[in-house]
Amino acid sequence: MSLLRLLVDAFVNTFGITPPSPAASTKAGRVIAIMLATVLVLLGVVALLLRSAFSR
Repeated sequence: MSLLRLLVDAFVNTFGITPPSPAASTKAGRVIAIMLATVLVLLGVVALLLRSAFSR
């Protein structure tokens, strides 16, 4: 089982949505991975901004 497929299955099971077809599963995995990476990067940027704002 690939990491993208595992990510798609976890997302589908968590939110209770209809599973994608096998052909769309890879695309869905990439989209979910990009969304997750974007959220993590944004959280990191916010943490750095808050750290610099309160460390003066």
